[in-house]
Amino acid sequence: MAEGCDGGRPSMVVEEEGIRKGWMGIRVGARGEEQRRFVVPVEYLRHPLFVGLLKEAEEEYGFHHQGPIFIPCRVDYFYRICSIIERERRRAVVAGGNPHHFRLGFTGIS
Repeated sequence: MAEGCDGGRPSMVVEEEGIRKGWMGIRVGARGEEQRRFVVPVEYLRHPLFVGLLKEAEEEYGFHHQGPIFIPCRVDYFYRICSIIERERRRAVVAGGNPHHFRLGFTGIS
């Protein structure tokens, strides 16, 4: 089973059904922590916080890493990132903007 970041909350996605169009599978887990599989919207790839996680992965594993995308961070931290991204996406929708266009700039995590 894979977990999805849907509104910052995990939701179960059955692997046998495959990954829906517009979503991608990744693995998350800090060193010494059990890896967990997540399915997230592809649009997350454009968000500055997610880009930061990908840069950490590049530093850890290199740009030409073969296999699935692996994010080397704690699972609880990843949930917080998903929650922030979803909150910003919802604000864009409420403000009448495109949910696929994220606000540029840094979002602090406390």
